[in-house]
Amino acid sequence: MLWQSAFVAALLSLVGHVGGKVHARLAAVESRVENAKLATPDPKSTLRIELEQELVKIDWTAEKVNRPFELVAVLSDAESSTGKNGAHASCTIQLLMREPGGALIGRVTGRASGEDRQGSRLSLEAGVFEAASRSAASALPEAIRRSRKAR
Repeated sequence: MLWQSAFVAALLSLVGHVGGKVHARLAAVESRVENAKLATPDPKSTLRIELEQELVKIDWTAEKVNRPFELVAVLSDAESSTGKNGAHASCTIQLLMREPGGALIGRVTGRASGEDRQGSRLSLEAGVFEAASRSAASALPEAIRRSRKAR
C-alpha cells in the first residue's frame, strides 16, 4: 500500500506540468454515486488516478493553453451490473474548470459504457473509468481556449 501512495504522489507532481510550469491541477474529486452501484471499492481514488494519467498526456504548449487552471472532477453517474449476458457498466464524469482564483471557466463531460461477456464487473469498471477520463480530458484544451477567447 505504501508503494501505491508513493506512485500517486509522483503522479500528482507531474499532472499538467510542461517545462516546470503547472497548467492543470486536479483540485478535488467528488462522487454523486452510491457505492452500492459499483464493484470498485474506492471510485473517487480510481477516478483521480485515471484523470491524472490522462492530464499528463496532454501537451499544453502544443494545445496553446499557457495559463494555469484547476479542475474539480465529479463522478456524476456510474453503475455496473452482472446478469446472464455478462457485465455491463457505464460512467459519466463532469470536469469543472476554474481559474486558480476560483472563477469558473467551463465544464466538459466524459462518458463511457461497456460490456464484458465474461462477467468481470471490476475490470470492466476500470476500463469504463479510463475511457470516460480520456473522453473528458481530451475535450479540455479546446474548452479552455474557447472560454478564454470569450472574455
